[in-house]
Amino acid sequence: MKTDSVRQLKSLIDNEEESGDDRREALEKMRERRPAQIPQQSFRPRGALDFRKVDFSRWNKTEGKIFRLAPDFFSSIAKVFGKLPVAGELEASIKAAGIPTNAETYLAYASVVSAASFFLVAVLFAVLGVGTQDVVATYAVAISSGVIAFFLAGIASLSYPGFHAAQRATQIDRELPFALRHLATQIKAGLNFQKALASVASGEYGALSTELRRTLGDMQGGMPTDKALFELAARTRSKGLKQAVMQVIRALKTGGTLSDIIAGIAADVAFETRMKLRDFTEQLNLISAVFIMVAVVAPVIVTILSAITQLPLLGGGIGSEAVFIAFGSVVAISFLILLLIKRAEPAVG
Repeated sequence: MKTDSVRQLKSLIDNEEESGDDRREALEKMRERRPAQIPQQSFRPRGALDFRKVDFSRWNKTEGKIFRLAPDFFSSIAKVFGKLPVAGELEASIKAAGIPTNAETYLAYASVVSAASFFLVAVLFAVLGVGTQDVVATYAVAISSGVIAFFLAGIASLSYPGFHAAQRATQIDRELPFALRHLATQIKAGLNFQKALASVASGEYGALSTELRRTLGDMQGGMPTDKALFELAARTRSKGLKQAVMQVIRALKTGGTLSDIIAGIAADVAFETRMKLRDFTEQLNLISAVFIMVAVVAPVIVTILSAITQLPLLGGGIGSEAVFIAFGSVVAISFLILLLIKRAEPAVG
């Protein structure tokens, strides 16, 4: 009896060790299949800006000449701009926008543009005020207008990379399904991944082709394929491209029919695009009704009210200034609605 009990105990221990090994193997497989995380790009803190790296060789020579006239002055302005909230992700936005420069050079460019805006606007208002009796008020208005122009130009310059990066992301999303189908077809025809990617990069896919050529350059420079794709996913603002790249990396690591996987990704991206288009169409019905009310009904109401108030029984009428303001507001609101519609439009090829 004791011998049988010992044998049963040994068999239980062996089974437990085997099941433990099976669990470890399953965990390893699950860990390999887990979606790879996009590495966060490490950017320098705002205080680590080095304006000795300013290089205007790829920019208009005028800005470089102006900057070299007073580099310490413009560097001080650029440091102030670098501390603004709008400049928080400037370096990432520059890379995503495909602007061939660094953060220091772009901040120097923004400082030159802002200073030039201050000078031009202040001089303009001072010239317009020549001949007025109140000289102090004229110069006060000129300087105040120059300061406003200075900050507006600075904020616009710092906001441009992020705005341009969003536009590039929209262009990439528009071309992405076609590029993925092209890539899947090339791989299915027998080309390896890098040659198939080169074929897509040579195609006319706009900003997407540019990003793929940059990735191919990284690969040809010795960077591993998965790391080059990681860099592509990290610098782009296109969510569709991020998801597609991460799934391709996972497919390259785990194996499988790459052409079928990429074709499936293309189908998923196209389906998401159709869903966005359907949602946009539903929203457009409500927006179009509001636009008709503002652009058609509101001017008619303003015209009728201004005509009614001209009657003698009402003792006067609406002033011409109020009518101009009303029509100006209608035009401004109409353009704002059109701008919102354009911004909300999904990327459809």
